[in-house]
Amino acid sequence: MNINVLRSFEKTIFNLCNIYRFTCVRSSTNASIRHPKIEKENKSLTEDFVPNTILNKRIKTAHDWEDVRHKLLTSSKQISQKTIDSIILSVCISAKNYDLGFAYIDFLKQQKVNLGLATVGKYFKLFYLANCGNAAIRNEDEIYSLYKSMRAQFKVFDAVSCENIIHALSITRYWRECLQLLDEMRITCDPNRPTYSVIAAACFRNGAEDLGWQFLNECANSGNPPLSVAYLAYIDAYEHNEPLKRMEVLFSFFRQYEIECDIQVANRLIGLYQNLNLNAKHTSFYNSAKCKNCRTTLRKSELTESEFEALKDAIFKNIIVGSNVFYKSTPAELEQFKQFTANMKSYDVVIDGLNVAYTVGTKQSPHVLSFFVKSVVKHFVDQNKTVLLLGRTHMNTWPKSNWAYVTEHCDTFLTQSLSQDDPYLLYCALHCGVNTIIVSRDLMRGHVFKLADVKLKTSFNRWLVQNQYQLLYVNSQGKVNFKYPLPYTRSAQMSNGIWHLPLADDGGNSNMWMCLTSKAS
Repeated sequence: MNINVLRSFEKTIFNLCNIYRFTCVRSSTNASIRHPKIEKENKSLTEDFVPNTILNKRIKTAHDWEDVRHKLLTSSKQISQKTIDSIILSVCISAKNYDLGFAYIDFLKQQKVNLGLATVGKYFKLFYLANCGNAAIRNEDEIYSLYKSMRAQFKVFDAVSCENIIHALSITRYWRECLQLLDEMRITCDPNRPTYSVIAAACFRNGAEDLGWQFLNECANSGNPPLSVAYLAYIDAYEHNEPLKRMEVLFSFFRQYEIECDIQVANRLIGLYQNLNLNAKHTSFYNSAKCKNCRTTLRKSELTESEFEALKDAIFKNIIVGSNVFYKSTPAELEQFKQFTANMKSYDVVIDGLNVAYTVGTKQSPHVLSFFVKSVVKHFVDQNKTVLLLGRTHMNTWPKSNWAYVTEHCDTFLTQSLSQDDPYLLYCALHCGVNTIIVSRDLMRGHVFKLADVKLKTSFNRWLVQNQYQLLYVNSQGKVNFKYPLPYTRSAQMSNGIWHLPLADDGGNSNMWMCLTSKAS
């Protein structure tokens, strides 16, 4: 049997078992019902009582730990002998007090306490966080021995245990054990990006470069960009071995998946380039596409005709038809929309009427709401653009002084009970062509999530970013102000030997970039 078919079958069986188990628990104990009072008590317990009990006490001896355990066990019914060890380690990890966590593990060993699976998982996590980035790894053989004893006890690990063990082993000389654990993890779930990232980092640290890139591509193709730990490990591993050639590979990866660097990776790259006596600086772009550092102009990457057609086909299948959005309309409305789109002409602009109207809030008067919509329509009509407005039938009751202008100068499609406007907006905009302007403040993240292929997600984001006008305000004279599409594509770019890499949005500043050149400074 094909291995992928086997994995799919095993995953299906596992999920069915989980559904059955959840259903039984839910029907017998109402465990899925959320109780605000209990949730508040749980939050208070984990954020206040337990941390205060542990972190505000000088703990040096076994007797001190016994006092802490006794106080916790007698102060809350929610803490039991089965959960207390895991809870204490969780607090130490959250507080980044790793030495205290190891001291508690030593105490448990002295007391010959059998560690539960949850506690062992926390110990692996503690080990990873305390040692990652260190040249010398402490307790390395002990961690491996603990893993082997667990392996003898459990033939297959659950996903959470796999993740914790993988993190711990990835920074040891036993890192190749992670590959088998990853295969086990795939049986029950799709591995997450932290798991892929630490395994890729282990590969780079240990000279398995091709294998590391295999995992990073697998991670990126799942729609989740890898974490910075993988990039930092790659930079550290090859900073003295053809570094510029290696960085070209990294930057091309960023460009392929439109990945933005975090500040830690950015500073590491700038330090690397400066150590090589090359020009490397932070820079910024706002409405101009010209770099303030090197004066290079960024490019705007347009979708090709084939990319646009593939995106349009995927939107129709996955968002319009696949989500059954049409079935949320009445049969009459559905038929009305079918007839409208069958004879629909090509528009320059498609406007989400309610989204524009509610720019100033939903509690404004009909006069204010209709004035906003009229002003936006007039803005484009004055530019001789053809306009389509999607909205609701109650707009017909708006003051005629504003609404009459809208109906006279643009086409409208209004529905009574439509609960989801976005798919219709996307349908009409895509039908009109690749350059159609969309007027809406909605970023439509929920829709891009439904596109399984990472290339389609990239195409969708690029198309939306390049075509979406977001209304900011309308003044009393009807002058509108938009957040316009950027005149460049926000992704890694290379021109004349100079790389420009966008930085991830940090603190509301989405205009920061890096400018890296292979020329000496």
